[in-house]
Amino acid sequence: MNSDTILILGYGAMASAIAQGLNGKYSMEICGRDRRKALDFIAKLDLQNTTAPESKSVDFASNPHAINIQDKILLLCVKPYALASFAYLGQAKAVYSVLAGISIEQIATHIHAAAYVRLMPNIAALHGLSATTAFCSVGAASMISAQEKREPHMDLPDFSVCSTAVEQTDSLSQQLEQLKCQAQEICQGFGEVVFVENERLIDSSIATSGSAPAFLALVAQALVDSGVMVGLGRVDSRTLVAQTFVGVGELLRHYSPQELIDRVTTPGGTTIEGLAVLESSGVRGAFIQAAKASVAKASATNAPNHSCAPAQPHMPAIQDCQPPKPSAKRTKL
Repeated sequence: MNSDTILILGYGAMASAIAQGLNGKYSMEICGRDRRKALDFIAKLDLQNTTAPESKSVDFASNPHAINIQDKILLLCVKPYALASFAYLGQAKAVYSVLAGISIEQIATHIHAAAYVRLMPNIAALHGLSATTAFCSVGAASMISAQEKREPHMDLPDFSVCSTAVEQTDSLSQQLEQLKCQAQEICQGFGEVVFVENERLIDSSIATSGSAPAFLALVAQALVDSGVMVGLGRVDSRTLVAQTFVGVGELLRHYSPQELIDRVTTPGGTTIEGLAVLESSGVRGAFIQAAKASVAKASATNAPNHSCAPAQPHMPAIQDCQPPKPSAKRTKL
């Protein structure tokens, strides 16, 4: 068993999928607003070496629950709006987040950690078959403030510290590789993982994996209904469609989508007749627009207009978030 302790914040469907994948591999803690729900969660999933610690009360109304994250791996499996509902005490070894549209920069204003990982799993994690996208970031040094981006320093480099900078870069690279190994081990507990080098691509993967199960389920339902319309029983139709999806998933490991279409389609045959109807109806474009809309929704959630108010009462956040100064009233001319 791994010596690290994983604290899962939340007890919903995604928390369930992740906890089952990690069961027996790590010591775990399940935490949320309601400890009874956490205990029921542990019992229902028969989680081994898992506890539900009490969340401490604090004195300010905006953050009534405080949790100890010191030297633990924290998995955020709550709704995005609940991120600020807790006070995070101490510094975590790493924070893993499945919160759609919430950036590492936003997370870091609430939680102090040595490393951050954003994940985009999908509902297939419930059966250990998630297609998960991951982006890893090590330490506060990897986070460049918006002000620094807008006003880059133009001073000449100090060559006396170049060797130190190179050593620090090598150290960060090594830490990043170690983090990726850890993330891969965790993610493989509930499916497969693809690492991206740009955080923006986490939201982009909503198109290919995050929202895709719902899009494909719509296709599946249409095919089931089609089978019923031409005489198949609904149960038989659903069974055939489900197995067809399993088969297509395996075939796509060996062929590109277009190669698969070409293998099924014969000149003047039945499949090309149906494909022509789908293309004339704009199905391909509709899927692209639907995926684009889902990504745009996540990007809107991730817009830089969030409240920069760290939730930690006793330990400073990674970034120095100062409240905006009130704007002066304008005099009407």
